[in-house]
Amino acid sequence: MDVTVFIKHSCWWITTIEQVRMSTNEFESITVLQLKEKLEPLTGEPVGEQRLVFAGKQLEDDARLVSCGIQHKTTIELILNVRVIVKGLTGKTIKIDLPDNEFKSITVLQLKAKLEPLTGEPVGEQRLVFSGTQLKDDRLLVSYRIHRGAPVHLILKNDVTVFVKCSGLETIAIHLCDNKFQSVTVLQLKEKLEPLFGVPVEEQRLIFSGKQLEDDALLVSCGIQHKTTIELILNVTVIVKDLTGETIKIDLHEFQSITVLQLKEKLEPLTGEPVGEQRLVFAGKQLEDDALLVSCGIQHKTTIELILKNDVTVFVKWHNGETILIYLSNNEFESVTVLQLKEKIQKLKGFPGNIMFMIKMTSRSVQSLV
Repeated sequence: MDVTVFIKHSCWWITTIEQVRMSTNEFESITVLQLKEKLEPLTGEPVGEQRLVFAGKQLEDDARLVSCGIQHKTTIELILNVRVIVKGLTGKTIKIDLPDNEFKSITVLQLKAKLEPLTGEPVGEQRLVFSGTQLKDDRLLVSYRIHRGAPVHLILKNDVTVFVKCSGLETIAIHLCDNKFQSVTVLQLKEKLEPLFGVPVEEQRLIFSGKQLEDDALLVSCGIQHKTTIELILNVTVIVKDLTGETIKIDLHEFQSITVLQLKEKLEPLTGEPVGEQRLVFAGKQLEDDALLVSCGIQHKTTIELILKNDVTVFVKWHNGETILIYLSNNEFESVTVLQLKEKIQKLKGFPGNIMFMIKMTSRSVQSLV
């Protein structure tokens, strides 16, 4: 008869039960170390990171399972070390390994106490930040859902925090080491903002006290201090593509306040198409005139489709209820065949087929084709 041993594995807030089956002969001689080796491919955790606990006692690697009182259908607890990564503003990284059960009960204050001898910084001088949120001393680390490999940032009491506000987007806190803040330029701040907002340095304008900050100016010379808020104005390029394939690039200097209607007004002299004849589509959805571009998910170098009022929209509905939209210019529609329409569908969905679809035409009746 085979023997089954259950391994209860709790990591973060997820509990998993693994089953290890072995023959009776194998079970009689297997050691704790050999069991760990079987668990490594199941859990992805190296043997050296595993601790096995049964009846409240940690099992020694060279002990045989039977000598530890393990029997058929016994449950053993697997305890793993959780690695907390702490990064300072100087770039120094500290790794602290905590047993999973300790990690679940450790507070932010207790983590600071572990950091004190490693950093030389007193607990009272430390501020810990995760995902832009400063961690409170009396809260458990697990309550912030800090996941494996995600860094916690160590900010010292005298370090400088600058807030960057961009209309329509989340305000971001930038932490700067106190002894380096005096020499940080506007350009260097923009470089820190680039990966956070996804906008190149040259497309950014920083405004403080109503004035645009020059790239080579020092932040301190501009009056920037701890907890100052700077406004970020994005210079975004939007690409508009019509049904003929022609593209127009429009630079928007006040991007975060631009509405869909205002973009249409900018397109009118470039396309010769009146605002009332234009429909703008992004990610398969028609954009409403009063919506802000930024609220529609439009970003730097996003492509928006320009559909004219008399163009034809074909709705293709799949058996699972999904509907995709295919746009045809009015001229193109007059000569398009069912085969050509299928080819367009294939490009979007990746496969052809015998498809039943509905064609809806502006100012025309709805027709069904097979």
